[in-house]
Amino acid sequence: MKNFASFTAFCIVLLIMSVPASAQSSQGIVAVVNNNVISDYDLEQRVGLALVTSGVQRTPEIEDALRPQALNRLIDEKLKMNEAARYNISIPEQEIQNALGRIAQDNNMSFEEIERVLSENNVTVESLRSQLVADIAWNRLLEGLFLPQVSISQDEINQAYERAVDERSQTQYLVSEIVLPFDSAASENIARENAYRLLQPLRTGSPFAPLAQQFSQSPTSANGGRIGWVVAGQLEDEIDRVLPLLKRGEISEPIRTGSAYYIIQLLGKNESGKPNPQLDIIRLGRAFFPLSPDAGGDVLAQADANVQRFYVDFSGCDNAPDLADSVGASFRLLDRVTLAHLPPQLREQVDNSGIDGLFPPSRTNEGVEVVALCEREPNQVASITPQEVERGMIEREIELLGRKHLQELRSNATIELR
Repeated sequence: MKNFASFTAFCIVLLIMSVPASAQSSQGIVAVVNNNVISDYDLEQRVGLALVTSGVQRTPEIEDALRPQALNRLIDEKLKMNEAARYNISIPEQEIQNALGRIAQDNNMSFEEIERVLSENNVTVESLRSQLVADIAWNRLLEGLFLPQVSISQDEINQAYERAVDERSQTQYLVSEIVLPFDSAASENIARENAYRLLQPLRTGSPFAPLAQQFSQSPTSANGGRIGWVVAGQLEDEIDRVLPLLKRGEISEPIRTGSAYYIIQLLGKNESGKPNPQLDIIRLGRAFFPLSPDAGGDVLAQADANVQRFYVDFSGCDNAPDLADSVGASFRLLDRVTLAHLPPQLREQVDNSGIDGLFPPSRTNEGVEVVALCEREPNQVASITPQEVERGMIEREIELLGRKHLQELRSNATIELR
């Protein structure tokens, strides 16, 4: 199965397309949420998308593991959109287009490439467009409802700031999460079962971020589940006890807290607040040699010669665009990111390379790409301001209120599973 999760730890592909109403109406109904129908077609498309974005091989066992979480996400989207409509919240088309553009840029792909990958895997994207709109509308709703209610005193900010300064001398953990909340014994059983279902593809090598984006019921899902750097005391006690036991890149067993099951991935670890290489600012350059999938021997030989010439004549990123043009390729600088944001294989290549170093070529469905390390700015221990602490406190409070609000909507909704 082809996938397009190449340059970012969390990448979901969305493209504006429409699915004819007749296509959905011809399918069976799997759930009704306050008179809003979720069809079998909707569910299978969402499962298919999760498979494409994560690169997981489609098997009946994997589909069974993903289907309950996909349905749960679709139910939440219906509730979110109903609530947004109640408050007359609508998302301008340009905002959706901008979000789609950022996603395409993050994946270092054109819309044509995205469309081709989806089409090859029989996945349309109308359900994903709906997911994107639901997330944007929900975040806007939460800000409107709860931001005026959040009141944090100056004493609370000062105390939190002092703790944050002290925490810089503690071990820091770079963490991503998948959150499956529950509010009753019945929903706890479902959350636990779904957590173990999701653990199966994660244990067999599926990327964490796409599954978090699809199935985690936390605002961090928009960032592929990434929480960021934390120290002991910032997360639930049950999670704090697990973090020191994990190695970098390792994924935890499902962790039960008082209100949710968590699956945690440890992306990085920084001892005693020292400068952290995982926070080095990295800028990569990408040379791309277009090549059709069915290219013949002579074309492949010429492409190989062009790539070899690029390696031989490459003298640095500054002159790379002209060199690439001379060998039938294109070269562009990618956005600056921290080292921790790169996939593990790229992080390893960066660590083994100097500035203006070239990585081994890789073949994609569209051609051959060669990546260069163009910039690396070493991390220093970052300063922190009271304003940043206050902003983080407000965001966490709104997240908590939003989670409770969604649980209330679920409790009061009429949800019929078929």
